[in-house]
Amino acid sequence: MLGKTDHPPALESMGSALSNRVWYFDNVKALLIFLVVLGHVVEAGLKTGRPGAMVTYLFIYTFHMPLFIFLAGYFSKRALRPGEPFPKQRALGFFLLYALLEWINFGADQFLTRPITPGSRPPAMQFLTASGPPWYLLAMIWWMLFTFLLHTVRPGLKRWLVLALAVLAGVAIGYDQHQPDFLAFPRAVVMYPFFLAGLYCKPEWLEALRRRIWARGLAALILGATAVILYSQREEAFPLRGLLSGRNTYIKITPIPDGFGGVYRLACYALAALLCCCVLSAMPNIRVPVLTDVGKHTLQIYFWQSILIPILIQGGWLLEFFRETKMIWVAAATVAAVMLLAQKPFGWPLDYLMKPKIPASMRRKVDEDNI
Repeated sequence: MLGKTDHPPALESMGSALSNRVWYFDNVKALLIFLVVLGHVVEAGLKTGRPGAMVTYLFIYTFHMPLFIFLAGYFSKRALRPGEPFPKQRALGFFLLYALLEWINFGADQFLTRPITPGSRPPAMQFLTASGPPWYLLAMIWWMLFTFLLHTVRPGLKRWLVLALAVLAGVAIGYDQHQPDFLAFPRAVVMYPFFLAGLYCKPEWLEALRRRIWARGLAALILGATAVILYSQREEAFPLRGLLSGRNTYIKITPIPDGFGGVYRLACYALAALLCCCVLSAMPNIRVPVLTDVGKHTLQIYFWQSILIPILIQGGWLLEFFRETKMIWVAAATVAAVMLLAQKPFGWPLDYLMKPKIPASMRRKVDEDNI
């Protein structure tokens, strides 16, 4: 995910003070982690059939993970430079977080939300499948591995060609009748173009996007228009939501005509890219109370909400809360939860896991930038 706010040396070319640059990226990350948590909450409330839940879900999932993944690639520039060794320590840290999340959620499922009764079957451990929030942690390892192999096997490939091939792979895998959650591999392939886009993005491109006033106005207009269109077309768009996660094959998404899944995925790529640019353009480059501070602690928020929300879902409490509460208060409760999980004590155990002790033969100087 996105943790401490350090930036690659190339960011020095952005032309603004370091603190302003930190504020900008922290603001983006804070918005995204709020949307991540809200998206998981709203997903649990889809059973209510409320139009607000359907539209909020569609709008959030259209761009929030693509933009998060874009930033993960952007802040991996140093760790994944051509010629550098594979970042073993970072990959190990993500694997440890994934394993810990799987065990905690398994324990909560078995002992808290599904008490075993005579004749009932206990929940099974599904370590090789990643159907919930932990998928991102495994995907980060895949993205680093894909990039390392590209730099090692074919270092001379043009960046535009690599990006085009990644898009084609993301389109093609939707036709494969794969196990959707096996080690999060299909999702990693589908989302890899956004990681690459972040890795290849130059700081001056973001600066140019952010500094154009007309672009900010256009961005706000596009975001608003997208929300309105999704609301008016929610009944037609909602059955296509399986495209947004990247884990489903085209054949499982019934509204897609046979053979046209790739066209729909390309449309999703284009829409996600457009909305990501809009958010990056519209985000203020000033310190916003609370918002900017939350953006410094997104990894711990992501980790703990991946435990809290499944417990609330399995216990039925989240669905009940959603039924009895207006969307504005659901959003307010999500903000409060994000602010709570951003507090320093929640980050201490994760800091240790992300810097595990590994054998001296495997050690290397590791970049501590955001991921």
